[in-house]
Amino acid sequence: MAKGKEYIGISLDGLYLKVATVRIAKNQMELVKLDRFSLISRLERVTTSSDDNVFDDLDNDLADEGVFDIDLDAALDSPESVIDEISIEDEILGDLGDDLTDDLDLEIDELEQRDDLIDVDMVDEAEEPVSNELLLYNILSAHNPKKVNIGLNIPSGVAVYQILKDADFSEMKKKDLKVVIDDRLESLYGSPKEEDYYSYGVRPDGALLLSSIDEDSQLLQLVNRTMSMYRGKIVIEEILPDETVLLGLIKANYEIEDGGITCVVQFSEQQTRIFFLKDSNLWLVSPVITEGTRSKKILSTVFSKVLFQLDTGEVPNLDRLIICNNLLGNESVTFFQERFPDVEVSEFEFEEDFLDVGEYTQDSLAPFTTAIGTAWSATGYNKKALPEISFVPKYVVDRQKIFKLQWHGILLLILIMISFPITNEFWQRSFRDINRLENEISILNTQIQTYQPIVNNFNRISNELSLIQDKLVLMNTLTENSITWSTNLDLINSGVDEVNDLWITSVSQGEEPNTLEIQGIARYQSRVHIFADIFADATLLNVSSDEIRGVEVFNFSYQVNKIVENTSVYTPKDLQSLEELTGN
Repeated sequence: MAKGKEYIGISLDGLYLKVATVRIAKNQMELVKLDRFSLISRLERVTTSSDDNVFDDLDNDLADEGVFDIDLDAALDSPESVIDEISIEDEILGDLGDDLTDDLDLEIDELEQRDDLIDVDMVDEAEEPVSNELLLYNILSAHNPKKVNIGLNIPSGVAVYQILKDADFSEMKKKDLKVVIDDRLESLYGSPKEEDYYSYGVRPDGALLLSSIDEDSQLLQLVNRTMSMYRGKIVIEEILPDETVLLGLIKANYEIEDGGITCVVQFSEQQTRIFFLKDSNLWLVSPVITEGTRSKKILSTVFSKVLFQLDTGEVPNLDRLIICNNLLGNESVTFFQERFPDVEVSEFEFEEDFLDVGEYTQDSLAPFTTAIGTAWSATGYNKKALPEISFVPKYVVDRQKIFKLQWHGILLLILIMISFPITNEFWQRSFRDINRLENEISILNTQIQTYQPIVNNFNRISNELSLIQDKLVLMNTLTENSITWSTNLDLINSGVDEVNDLWITSVSQGEEPNTLEIQGIARYQSRVHIFADIFADATLLNVSSDEIRGVEVFNFSYQVNKIVENTSVYTPKDLQSLEELTGN
């Protein structure tokens, strides 16, 4: 909440506009100014034909305390008809009614003199506007010609209240809750109601408080017509019925005992509203009394209405009576104190920690209860005390969202102008990078096409080489150790030729590679030792003499431990190339 920000509450009360200006400072609401202005012409309210038969339509569907707010303008033509209808004067009050009438024989001129008690700033009568729109324009312009934050009231008796207690609505889904609400409203009005014309809240006890109206509030229509004249910005913060405003004010300013029942009486010059609270929740709303403080019998009428509710049992008892918009001063307080000696009777008073009234007196504040409450509803201060009821139409909310965008239009335009060259630079840089990468891709594609024949030849040669390798592997497998044995046999044959007179009878491979076991015959014993010199390492196992065909010979046996010193003789150069090709 911005410190020092001011809010205006405009309350329609018959032929008057009551205006209260407040500000929020140091976490408290301060009263700045109170005004009352006479309308140029009455703001008429459109009524529907269904009002006359509303009780008949709801007898079956809404018998469970469903509807308490019914317009009885046609039925209650005079205060006397009210008292005759409920049969209070003769059956209940007896002779008390005449005494009350005598005590309250207040002339209209005497009531008008009470305007002198209202310590407020009044409009200059020398420059009277010619229309209600011009009047409101003057009010708003005098406050602030550039911008105003306002709250508007819906006069008492306009909104219809239904209190549904037959289920725990706090546990009900929104979709199911809407079905119940639509059914109730269709039963009351005969057709579905648009969302702008009803509002509801689920109370802590699970009951549903449903409020509905026939049309846009009269003040909202007046504000809409005035907007074309007012050059500043009008921000409608809240639109609430008087009953809802008073309910929130009492919750915010009074300590209500558990189970306590409070009667709230709201006066105006032409009508009076009575409703009852149990704890701090709305309990019962009585029909509007079509008499106001201009009537000489208003106090007795109100008394009879309250007494009727007590006698019928709809209100079991009464602990407190609070008078709001008290235009009658101490007379009304004294009157009800005498009639209800066991009830705490007072006119509405603001707590100091809720509202700093400044230099205004209680007599000045009393007629402006709902106007101050309407201004409070616009601030958002201590909003939790208000019921979850609001009649700000969706088109107003959307319109004000557009206004909020316009407040920052210049700033947004500057940001867009600044961001354009930056964004353009990023775009140009990205565009250049994309072109460069596209050129690189094109060059790479050209190179790929150029080297494609080479790649094809390489693949062909690789395939052919693979086939050759397979054949060589097969050949190497088939000729395994053939070269080794061929080399060894060549070595033995050459050695035998050099020694002479020596024959080999048996040659076998040893258990280890590069080893042999050799048996043979030599004519001379010396030849046996010479034969061993052809091997790198040979061991003579035995020598024995023998005779063959009359000639002495020598049988010998050698263990060749190492045939050759260098095994590379088993792998010629051409064979090494073959092994490289085959990978062996």
